[in-house]
Order: sequence, then structure tokens, then C-alpha cells
Amino acid sequence: MAFTREAVQQLSWERSEPTWLREARLAAWERFEATPMPDSSKDEDWRRTDVSKLDLEAYTPSLNGENTPALGVQNAQLDGGQGDGEGPLPPGVIFCSLEEAVRRCPDVVREHLDARDGKFLSLNAALWAGGAFVYVPEGIEVEVPLEASHPGAGEALFPRTLVIVERGGALVFVDRFGGGAGAFSSAATHIVVGDGARLSYVSLQERGEQTWHFSTERAIIGRDASVDVVIAALGGFLSKSYVETVLTGPGSQANLVGVVLTDGQQHIDHQTLQEHLAPHTTSNLLLKSAVKGYSQSIFAGLVRMPREAQQSDAFQEARALLLSEHAKADAIPKLEIVANDVRCTHAGAIGQVDEEQKFYLMTRGIPEHEAERLIVTGFFEPALERIPVEHVRESTRKALAERLQVLRG
Repeated sequence: MAFTREAVQQLSWERSEPTWLREARLAAWERFEATPMPDSSKDEDWRRTDVSKLDLEAYTPSLNGENTPALGVQNAQLDGGQGDGEGPLPPGVIFCSLEEAVRRCPDVVREHLDARDGKFLSLNAALWAGGAFVYVPEGIEVEVPLEASHPGAGEALFPRTLVIVERGGALVFVDRFGGGAGAFSSAATHIVVGDGARLSYVSLQERGEQTWHFSTERAIIGRDASVDVVIAALGGFLSKSYVETVLTGPGSQANLVGVVLTDGQQHIDHQTLQEHLAPHTTSNLLLKSAVKGYSQSIFAGLVRMPREAQQSDAFQEARALLLSEHAKADAIPKLEIVANDVRCTHAGAIGQVDEEQKFYLMTRGIPEHEAERLIVTGFFEPALERIPVEHVRESTRKALAERLQVLRG
């Protein structure tokens, strides 16, 4: 097998990593070995996503850092990534690779480097290389959006992102996952947002054809803090993502927006978690999918409210548009409510393009494929309008428009 304990050790030794990180990698490797491959006939989380044809032995991990992301501020390259007050970053802000962060601020990375179970998440924890790291000190607002690009250089890709926004800070951050045709990709993003802080985070997945992409995005949200999470899934052959927001302090708020556009044989599965662990918390989710060809979009969303979540509010909505006869979409909302003074609601709908709308546009001289493109664009617009940051909204809108042009045929 290309993935081995020796490969994990080699990766750590080549980077001269501290003992604690080497031990964390090896512990993750043990979890990976002890965890069986997901089985759609037994595992509820994987019941609609079959990975039995995934052959991990066919892939070789990149041990030489080729999958280290190119980091940029509004597409400008960063050297060093330390804010000095004269460039685009305020004093104290750190934006660099996760590998570099281990050397520069090991205590911060060690405190927040998430260690959780899961077959592919454990493999990422054992073999991540490069990665992205952002640290925003207390009370600092980063005015320019920061962006990390995780290109598909190599057969097996393990990008890992760690974002920390301290009390009262503010940040807009974009993760881009592109390229990697025919690759295996396991990505992990861990976000910590302190009391009263604000974060807008977007994950744009545009992996190449025949790529197996697995990811987990998890945000821990403090008291009176707010997080906007935007997930755009446009690429890959099979993609499964866990998107989790954990509201840990009173007054915290999470807004999740997802857009999915697929064609051919693509299979995209999103599992979301809105976990309320404190009173007076709020979460909202809107996921919109448009599927074409023989592709499939799956949404399973869980709202969890234990007894501590009194007087909290949660809403989730999933809507799908079928663009061909054989395309499929599933929407499975779930509620786990113990608190007795909360409000939780959900809505879902799956339908086809309105033929009357299409006919109306065609009678005005608009070709059929262009009429359908306009209808799909309008279908996504309510989700895009919920994105509060203009840079993130326009970036997502542009990615969707480019993808729609590809699907014209």
C-alpha cells in the first residue's frame, strides 16, 4: 500500500518536525488503520455514497511538499506572511503555510490542531503537507480578503487549513481547491472564532474530473461571535463534505450557504451539523443544487440542541433543480432537540425547470440553452444574496457562471 507508517515518519523527519507533531501524525495513522473503509450498506452517513470502487493503493502521497498551497492576498503572492502594519496585513496577523506556522508559533498550532476520527480525516491528519494557517490577534480587523489556493499537484492531496480569529477580530478567508484530475484528495479545515469576532469563510471546490474529494470544515464559534460559511461544490468525480458549526457561547451565530452544480456522472454529498451548545444562539442554512446528466446531489443536515441550548433558533432549507431526466437529488433534514424552549424549522423541495418560464424566454428570441442558463442563474441568486461579503459573493457568482458556460452542451 502506498500509504504506510513509514511514509508518515519520513514526511515528519524530512520536515524536522517537533516530537509532539510526529506523535500526533502517528496517532492519526493508527486511527486510520483501525477505521474500516466506509460501507454504504452499513454506515448511515455513507448510505447514499458508495466508495467501494476507491482503490487507495493506486495513489501515492506527495512527500516533497508539492501540494503546498500558493498563498495570496487578493491574488497577490505573500512572502513571509507576517503583518508589519505597512503592507496588506495589520500588525500581528500571520498568514503562511501550516508547515511554516509549526516553526513560528508551535504552541498555537498544537493547541488548535484538531484530532478527530474518520477514515479520510485521519489520513489527512497523518499525511498533511504544506497547508494554510491564518492567525488574527485580538481586536484586529483584516480589511483585505485572504485567499489560499490548494492546487492538485500530485496523486494524493492532503491540504489542511487552520484559521484562528481572536476576540473581537474580523476576517474574510477563501479556500480554493482546484486541479487534481484523477487524484485522491482529503482536506481538513479547522476554524476557531473567539468571543465577539467575525469570520466569513468560503470553500470553493473545483477539483478535476475523476478526482475523489473528501473534506471536513469545522467552525468553533465563541460568545457573541458570528461566522458565515459558504460552500461551493462544482468539481470532482465524487465529493463528500462534512460542514460543521459549533456554537459554544451565548449570542453566537452561524450562517451557512451552499451551492452545488453538477453534470455527467458527478456525485456530491454534503452532511451539515448545526450544533447549539449554549442559549440564545442562532443558525441558518440554505443549500441550493442544480444537477444535470446522470449526476447526483445529496444533502443531509442535522440540527442538534441539547438542554443547554434554551431560547435558540435554527433553520435549514435545501432546494434542488433537476436539469435532466436522469439527474437525482436527495434532501434529508434531521433534528435532535432536547431543549424545550427553542425554535427549529426546515424546508426542502426538489423540482424541474419551469417549462413555461423557458418557453417565455425562448419566445423573446433567447436560445434554449441560454434560457436554461438564465433560469438556473436566477435559481442560485437567493443563495448568493445571503452571502454578506461582496468579495465572497462575487467570487462565488463568477465561479458558478464559468461552470454554467461549461455545461451549456
